[in-house]
Amino acid sequence: MKRIIFLTIALLPILTSSISFAQTNFNGTWKYKSQESISGKLYANGSPSKVIVTINGKDLKMDYLTNDSLNDVPSSETFTGGKTFETKTKSGRKKVVVLTWSADKSSFTEVSNIFSLTDAGKLDFKNIDVWTMADGELILDRENENYTNGETWESKATYEKQ
Repeated sequence: MKRIIFLTIALLPILTSSISFAQTNFNGTWKYKSQESISGKLYANGSPSKVIVTINGKDLKMDYLTNDSLNDVPSSETFTGGKTFETKTKSGRKKVVVLTWSADKSSFTEVSNIFSLTDAGKLDFKNIDVWTMADGELILDRENENYTNGETWESKATYEKQ
């Protein structure tokens, strides 16, 4: 009996620390369920229609389908070892994305800076995407700031695992 009590006391800190540092499982294919406006105008294409998340160690890959009113447009971002991701948008604009995990690994934030097509040093758009999990659903809280016209908006989209 003393041995069981001793082992329980000895293992409790280890179990507690491994649980508190466990990473939320974002992996999978997520299908758009709904979107609501938090502030500003609610755009139909304001959130991806499908998201595929693949996490492998320190690497994270996000594949998206976003409707441009005619078609679903695919895009992809890969963060290798936490490095900044840089690409071009469909229209040819420079896009720089920084991903940051929360301290407890239960959410992550992507900050996307999209630059002018004619001046790659001029910031035109900034998106802040916070990805979390709630009740088995993937949640995207997206803030968008358009520096070309001064418009800002925020929405919350919910995704179901396929």
